[in-house]
Amino acid sequence: MASRGVTSIKEIGFDTYFGFADILEDFEKKGHLKHRINLVSQPVGAPMNYEYGEECKKRFDSDFIRFMGYNVMVDGEICTQTAAMIEPYEGKGDWKGDEVDYTSIEKAVLEADKRGMRCALHAEGDAAVRGAVDIFEKCQKVNGRRDSRHAIIDLEMT
Repeated sequence: MASRGVTSIKEIGFDTYFGFADILEDFEKKGHLKHRINLVSQPVGAPMNYEYGEECKKRFDSDFIRFMGYNVMVDGEICTQTAAMIEPYEGKGDWKGDEVDYTSIEKAVLEADKRGMRCALHAEGDAAVRGAVDIFEKCQKVNGRRDSRHAIIDLEMT
């Protein structure tokens, strides 16, 4: 990848990385890393672990490894018709995709934002994208405007 000009990657690890962050840290100490790595934790088996995030922010703040924040799945996928849509899927009756618990996502993102951590929200459907925008707007209203660099990722049907 480096020979093709790629200099930085985002590495998504589930929950607390299950030891993978230790391996990356060891690779950095040994000079084996060629790319800047932006670590993000994706809550899968447990809710967002803010204490782990705080620890990672302190631990990973070098030229090669940084803890960026969290990756959060808002909805499913367009290809499996689980993405949250405003209008029903064609030929699926009133099916608009899986239910999304925006309240829980908003609460988690607000807390991460308050602690200065970035969030990348996976939102493929147009309803999920609107929900993600609403959450980021609420972060600004509640926690104040700043250069938070939150992101909406994997957009498909906007």
